[in-house]
Amino acid sequence: MLLHTETRLRYDELEPESFIASVLYGPLREQARLVYTVVCVYTQIVCSLPMTRTMRVQRLPANVPLEMAGLRDILRHMRATMSGGHAILEGDDPTIPAACPAERYILDSTSVMRRNLDEVDRWAALIESDRPLASVVLPRLDGKSVGDMATDIRQRVHELNQALLFAQMYALRHVKGVVRH
Repeated sequence: MLLHTETRLRYDELEPESFIASVLYGPLREQARLVYTVVCVYTQIVCSLPMTRTMRVQRLPANVPLEMAGLRDILRHMRATMSGGHAILEGDDPTIPAACPAERYILDSTSVMRRNLDEVDRWAALIESDRPLASVVLPRLDGKSVGDMATDIRQRVHELNQALLFAQMYALRHVKGVVRH
């Protein structure tokens, strides 16, 4: 969701409740659904190929358990993380009270969603950084490599993150006394 200056100005004029209905539950939800769908499709493709059963990231960060080194496991985790993020923009997250002020709802929803996206981005970056794994071209990806798949996910996550950042900035402008985390 590329937000042009005209669009940003039009969205900025909305009242918070209208912003939720028109932006959060509109183009932002659709963009999150697209990212979720892309991650799901890549996960389905990777998990359906016998050759991926043994594909693993060679160097994991110290805080990541070894059982998460498999490409299939990483993609399943990314899918689950995107599913949680997607649920937020569907209005289906028990951690965000529906009865809070609209500005707070926007801030909380976008903050949780951005944390989820940051996690997906870290996993995709891990795949990208593993040269042997990233260079493998998989059938059914139309000539794309595993690294190309990870780059595609990261680009889509970045675009969605930019739109979510805009929504956060909108909410901050409409609230007084909000402490930034």
